[in-house]
Amino acid sequence: MNLRLNTLMIFSAAAITAPCLSLADDGEDKTWGGSSELGVIFTSGNTESTSVKGRVDLKQGLQRWDNEYVFDVLFKEDEVTDDESGEERKEKTAEKYFVSAKGNYGLEEENARLFVFASHTDDKFAGVRKYTTIAAGYGRRIFQTTHTYLDADIGPGYAFGEQSDGEDIEDVIVRASAGYHWDISENAVFEQKLSTEIGEDNTRTIAETSLTTKIAGSLSMKLGLTITNNSEVPSDTEQTDTESTVTLVYSF
Repeated sequence: MNLRLNTLMIFSAAAITAPCLSLADDGEDKTWGGSSELGVIFTSGNTESTSVKGRVDLKQGLQRWDNEYVFDVLFKEDEVTDDESGEERKEKTAEKYFVSAKGNYGLEEENARLFVFASHTDDKFAGVRKYTTIAAGYGRRIFQTTHTYLDADIGPGYAFGEQSDGEDIEDVIVRASAGYHWDISENAVFEQKLSTEIGEDNTRTIAETSLTTKIAGSLSMKLGLTITNNSEVPSDTEQTDTESTVTLVYSF
């Protein structure tokens, strides 16, 4: 499947999901915010490579719903030497697409909510190439101070996908996640997110750590580390994938 078709599928899925999450508040004032980030790294000389990291986070605030949308793309191309001919050529070494949508419906109980969540990952070079999750459940804010807060949620769901060897994944899962936010100062924010999806065929765990520092106005620099682990992968691939990034972020 080519790059253009993959991108079209991602944005089409997001466009379909977004209206569904806001039907309960149709007609009310909608407040949008979020951020977009981009990182591009070129190297030349003894080693030539190109890396591109892009991400868009959108948040929609309604009277009872708080909706979140994420679009994430990673691409890398390296120059390699052909073993037979000895010629150098460009080879794609990373290609990953991720899209998710989450709706949080506020309950009468303080800091409590119901959530619905859906995500899709398409990673050409991972042990689990395709992975789709649908889940729903209960969440709440565990604690909050002037500069920090911790959110957590848990609920049942369903996951399906495909490993790099063509074997299918199909699981009834329990999805649990937590997110910690710390305003270190007026110009620096630390975030830690952790999610796990526990199933019989596979358990998928994702940890995201980031430090964002404001440069000027709405422009910031972000250092990020994402670790993804799948418990069941083909024997010739690694269970854990690590992604370290440096990006510029524009908040709106």
